[in-house]
Amino acid sequence: MKLTYLGDAHDHWKGSVFQYLQEGEILRNFLVDSMATDASPWNTANSKLYAHLLRIEESHLVQHDRTLFQEPSPWWPVRLIRKLAFNFFQRESRLKEASRSSRREKLDADHQSELSR
Repeated sequence: MKLTYLGDAHDHWKGSVFQYLQEGEILRNFLVDSMATDASPWNTANSKLYAHLLRIEESHLVQHDRTLFQEPSPWWPVRLIRKLAFNFFQRESRLKEASRSSRREKLDADHQSELSR
């Protein structure tokens, strides 16, 4: 994350996902690492804005004493989060479809029993 990109569409998207997961009580008391790659540390105003965009409490942002610019980090956490989110939404859509199918089957069975009377 770079300050020049703060507030882009990805931050709003992540904020919507975090809000949805918090309201559904799927995520509770989680922390967010901005993985800031700027040469200088973020100030309080930057962190406040980022937390606001992500729809989380500022205290849920991980604070570092050095930047990732000095100490690069692998991208595996980002890929993992994307994969988990994708799997979650795929699972939810399969559950909804299964629920619709079972309701249809029940209605068909009820209809058949009424016809046979």
